[in-house]
Amino acid sequence: MDGPTIMRGLIDRGYSPVQAAALAGHALQESGGDPTNVNKGEDAHGLLQWRLDRWDALKNFARERGVDPTDPNLQLDFIGRELGGSEARAGKGFLAANDVNSASAALKPYIRFGDNSDTTRLNNARGLLGQGPAAAGPISPISPTGQPGQSGTVATANASPASSTEGGAPDNSVAQMLAAIPKQIAEQEAAATPAPLPVIPSAPVITPQMVRARQLAAAMLARSINPGSAT
Repeated sequence: MDGPTIMRGLIDRGYSPVQAAALAGHALQESGGDPTNVNKGEDAHGLLQWRLDRWDALKNFARERGVDPTDPNLQLDFIGRELGGSEARAGKGFLAANDVNSASAALKPYIRFGDNSDTTRLNNARGLLGQGPAAAGPISPISPTGQPGQSGTVATANASPASSTEGGAPDNSVAQMLAAIPKQIAEQEAAATPAPLPVIPSAPVITPQMVRARQLAAAMLARSINPGSAT
């Protein structure tokens, strides 16, 4: 799978764009985005190179679902299972992060990589957001469950592993989605504002006093015009 496909699969599961980009950026570095990837030297497997008891837990999760442990959708669901359970403490900082820089850095206790690839992982995430060196805006923490029936679908047909070189390839569809948010908010606010009601002028109220005043004024005007007609 390429980075945008992984990112979209994570967004489908309830992660915000910056959380999904950070996770996808690490997956590209760990496995090139290949859920079947195996590091034989460390006996590490899958998108995030699970090993030892965590690989055993993934295989048990696969048996619960009745699918192969290399299934990409299963592995994306398993991330949520870990962050909401056995790895909740390690993932706490990630779920509380409010920008892509801190989200990517906070994944180290969860993924537990031992090299100095922090910058490459972050650049992968920035590239997926189409932001270059810029940081993302605030996000709301989430609590993934990884329960059956709550996952999205990741397309894998003819997908090839994406390169994990610095910078990554911008996901234009995600960038366009982020850019459209302010316009959508403005349209919703405009739709919620009621149209002003038309102003209908009210008919004047004529009182008896006004009638008598008019009659008196008319009589005085008539006298001024025909002074000889007064009785």
